[in-house]
Amino acid sequence: IQSSLASFTWNKEPMEFSDVPSSHWAHYYISSIYQSGLMVGTGDDTFSPSGAVSVAQALTVAVRVWDLYRDGDGIIEQMGENWYDGAVDAALRLGVIKTGQFDSYTRSATRAEVAALLTRVLPAEEYQAINKIEKLPDVNQSTPHAEAIFTLYNAGIISGSDGYGTFYPHKD
Repeated sequence: IQSSLASFTWNKEPMEFSDVPSSHWAHYYISSIYQSGLMVGTGDDTFSPSGAVSVAQALTVAVRVWDLYRDGDGIIEQMGENWYDGAVDAALRLGVIKTGQFDSYTRSATRAEVAALLTRVLPAEEYQAINKIEKLPDVNQSTPHAEAIFTLYNAGIISGSDGYGTFYPHKD
């Protein structure tokens, strides 16, 4: 199996979401993640860019990243009564999560939880440090998933919510 970030290609036709005008700051990013198959929106022609991401949605994206990186198609087999049961099953099988790790899959995921999921789906070499960030205004060693947060900051994947690098790890 050949694995690389080159596996993330735009496989879908562009989609214009009614709640993401072309002037929206994240329009390009939302269009890219839709076309790559990582996210499909929240229904019909909406994306809900200001909405919270549920644990189930975060797990679904994590499993799709894992699969696409390994030259898969990002399609998760549907099983069980909940739309997300296939993603939960895959995340457990892949070791992305452990049984009982989340109290609910339908609650909002925290930013720290999403960071932790994202650092578990790709090999460590994909998170090569290009920065040397050791301190953030709202993240320290006692912050849940601090290591994952710093990994993503140092790899240049995230940069924070303001000029100080504030992450808001407990927010959804």
